[in-house]
Amino acid sequence: MHSMRTCLVLSMVLFATSALMSTSKPTGKKVTLHGYLVDIACVLERKSESEHLGQIHTKKCLQMPACERSGYAVMDSQNNVYKFDAPGNEIAKKLISATDKDKDWRIVVSGKLLGDQLTVAKLQIQK
Repeated sequence: MHSMRTCLVLSMVLFATSALMSTSKPTGKKVTLHGYLVDIACVLERKSESEHLGQIHTKKCLQMPACERSGYAVMDSQNNVYKFDAPGNEIAKKLISATDKDKDWRIVVSGKLLGDQLTVAKLQIQK
């Protein structure tokens, strides 16, 4: 009887601990960022141009297969780069395809930021 009660108590403690651990997982901070839409391949390959990359980056480049596969990000005015999550990359692809804009891809993106990873909730061209 004693071991059964100990087992029950231990089970309850383990359940409570696992519930606390799953709810305390960091989910990111809600943010709205203003900057330029860039692809990760160009950010890495063209570091020397980072100060002007956002302004000169073209639609043609954003849609190149290697650039598209690398994923998208927002580059802010301090040249910090925040990578989009997979659904955010799909939103960016649709936005790029839906416009005839050639360059100067200023955007406003909102979502949850954890480190340099942005879970995109909303993405639009800055007006």
